[in-house]
Amino acid sequence: MYKVNPNILIYNASDSSGVFVFVPITGNTLRLNYQFHAFIEQYRLGLYFSEEQMRAALPDYSLDEIEQSIKHLSTERIIDKVKSLEA
Repeated sequence: MYKVNPNILIYNASDSSGVFVFVPITGNTLRLNYQFHAFIEQYRLGLYFSEEQMRAALPDYSLDEIEQSIKHLSTERIIDKVKSLEA
């Protein structure tokens, strides 16, 4: 399971190609396309999501692209992996 880092700041790219995401904890800014932005916004209020939910929400992307995106978003601290909710 994953959750969106609540401290990220999102703002529109000036060329309408997506949005920029600023991650205060790393000081990095990344560009997301609108499909990923829409997905991130759905879970920004602290809801948890799985890789399967991301795949279902982004059907235009292959399994490998989703896995790589999750890895990248996690490395950049846009999303955080959480321990299982079952315990």
